[in-house]
Amino acid sequence: MGLRFRKSFNLGGFRINLSKSGIGYSFGAKGVRFTKKAGGGTRTTLHIPHTGLSYVKDSKKPARSGGSHAAPALQDRVQETEFYEEEIVESTPNEMIEKLNRADKLSPIFKVCRIIFPILAFAFLVTTFSIIANGNAVKLVSEGVEKQVDGTAFAIILGILGALSLGATLFFALQKIEIELQYDLADEAYEKKYKSLSAGLSALRKNEKLWEVLADGNSVETITRVEREEIKFVPLESYIKTNLSIFEMQIYHKKLLFLPDLLAVKQQSGWVGIKYSEISATMQEVPLEELAVPEDAEVISQRWFYANKDGSRDRRRQGNNYEVYQCRYGGIYISSENGLGINILCSSLKKAKEFYDAFYGYIQF
Repeated sequence: MGLRFRKSFNLGGFRINLSKSGIGYSFGAKGVRFTKKAGGGTRTTLHIPHTGLSYVKDSKKPARSGGSHAAPALQDRVQETEFYEEEIVESTPNEMIEKLNRADKLSPIFKVCRIIFPILAFAFLVTTFSIIANGNAVKLVSEGVEKQVDGTAFAIILGILGALSLGATLFFALQKIEIELQYDLADEAYEKKYKSLSAGLSALRKNEKLWEVLADGNSVETITRVEREEIKFVPLESYIKTNLSIFEMQIYHKKLLFLPDLLAVKQQSGWVGIKYSEISATMQEVPLEELAVPEDAEVISQRWFYANKDGSRDRRRQGNNYEVYQCRYGGIYISSENGLGINILCSSLKKAKEFYDAFYGYIQF
């Protein structure tokens, strides 16, 4: 893995960050932090303890006069129809991220071309041979009258188009856009940590239910609805070939690719990379009331929705009364100063802790 150096100095609540862009700093207390970025601009982060909700406000460095004006950061936009989501505004420079973005753009184009051009080549060439077989005669219908004309010109044009389509078919068939991710875990400590991370991700995957907590506002004052969106582990992108067992998660509009050297995040603007050393993670127990209980959830209490003063069932509500269960879930918040913010809710507190311990140990490694 090589030697890592975390370019930050923590002085109590005040932190100094060093980077190629310059010197930045941040300060704050529990739940509130103000950050001055090295590249310019500021960030204010508010986090409500024991809720998993956070609000991030970014202020970018003003653009130079005469230049093009950058679009406002996604977290400054309020979308009426979708849940609020942050956009990662900075990325770790990495050749692998560039390859991922290139492959991600070319993959659907190549798939379409590999279907269309063989069909066009077949259609053009079959029509050309048909014209030649009929003695270069082509039947045309004009104003209800059928005429035969010399089809030599048609045969030549269609033959050229068929040859070009056949050439395009061979070109796209021979082109490779696969990305080879070959990792050599020669360092024993690194190999042990990565195996631990893989085991933690396997435990996370085994949760009966896995959600991301989403809010529809971009500040504590504007949030009117909080919902859960299911998290899924999905197969690797078709253009990725690797010698390791690498996990990929679909989280709302994002995908997380847990590579050994960095966390690759696919968002609407493309792939970005985040160093594990730049990621923070916290965990807490989250009690929630449910009507349907996941099999691996821990039930800590239950009650009737309509109950008497002593807690017994209100028998006057026979048709629409039901039991409500309070479950203890595991909540994991993964974030970074460049915009990553994900609230993961796990139905199994035990499996959540297994993943958190492995992931936290990895980002601290």
